[in-house]
Amino acid sequence: MPKDWVSAQGLGDIKILTEDYPPYNYISSTGELDGVAVRMLAEAYAQLNLSLDKSTVSVQPWPRAYRSALNGSNMLLFSTNRTAQREHLFQWAGPITNVKTVLIAKVERNIEIEEAQDLKDYVIGGIRDDVAMQLVSEELAGEGTLLTSPYKKSLMGMLSLGRIDLWAYSERAAQRLLLESGFDPRDYESVYTLKHSQAYFAFSKNTPANIVARLQLGIDRVKDCQACLSRIFDERE
Repeated sequence: MPKDWVSAQGLGDIKILTEDYPPYNYISSTGELDGVAVRMLAEAYAQLNLSLDKSTVSVQPWPRAYRSALNGSNMLLFSTNRTAQREHLFQWAGPITNVKTVLIAKVERNIEIEEAQDLKDYVIGGIRDDVAMQLVSEELAGEGTLLTSPYKKSLMGMLSLGRIDLWAYSERAAQRLLLESGFDPRDYESVYTLKHSQAYFAFSKNTPANIVARLQLGIDRVKDCQACLSRIFDERE
């Protein structure tokens, strides 16, 4: 397939947005954008005879990136959990990988959540427009106490100090962030599972359908390439 023809489909002109969300997308110790989703995108581009210039990917706080993709034109946001609430807001290519979204508490608190109704008894913190907080809001249906921050480190600090009881986030990402931020992950536990879902690449709604289809084709080809998958899911750090 000629490279010029693929480029003409417009993938090279899409503005790409992401956040610091290890192990899916993050800045590595060498200062390079890395992660499972970043590698998936790079491999999908390669399958289309394109090269992903990681330096052009804008790393932003999630609320800003999410709103930009939601209201902007020709933007690609990742990693984005695909849920019923978000389904009609974006166009989707993927999936990238599975994600378990949970509520995390300090072990010493001995918090037990039997059902969603129990959540109203706790102060729950999370990132605005993050899938975890969207799921919590659905569970509570207007009840309970929610506290949002655009910064994950602030939420970890508040959880550590008892200013929030529960932190809503991806289980795997939370474990890694706690460790990298100097907390002992063994002092924290998942006490309630909000959802098992999948992370996708989310295109702004008005993106031409053929562009979304091109990336999906690249991803489908990656899924049939065992060497590609090995490179994507290799744990480097």
